[in-house]
Amino acid sequence: MRLNDLQTRIITLILIAFLMAAALLNLNRAYTAVNFIFTSVLLGVVLITRPAVLKQFYFSYLLILIPFLIMNGILTGSFIEEHVVWYNQQEILGIRLGTIPVEDIFYGMSLILLNYYLTEVFRMISVKRKTNL
Repeated sequence: MRLNDLQTRIITLILIAFLMAAALLNLNRAYTAVNFIFTSVLLGVVLITRPAVLKQFYFSYLLILIPFLIMNGILTGSFIEEHVVWYNQQEILGIRLGTIPVEDIFYGMSLILLNYYLTEVFRMISVKRKTNL
């Protein structure tokens, strides 16, 4: 499934607005604020410079969320007696999907999107170099 340009722009702008508002309302929570600000800035940069990346990314990320949620759930205490990863409750919103802080969904999004975006940028640089030779 592929989104059209307008759908991609609307989804991205809604995400940016939501993440920035949540970050600004929670500047006292370091993990939330840094994570949400970084993700919203990254989404903005990608939307401006390589919007086609987002058209493919959103559907891919929905698929990637399945193993991500399973592994993150295990690390944060689902299915095991002692969790591996601890979160300072003062630094997160406290909203969880099972045992997973909601911030981790956007942390994962920023990690994967940044890698995908940089891969596309470097690929385009390589193509331009080859055509200039």
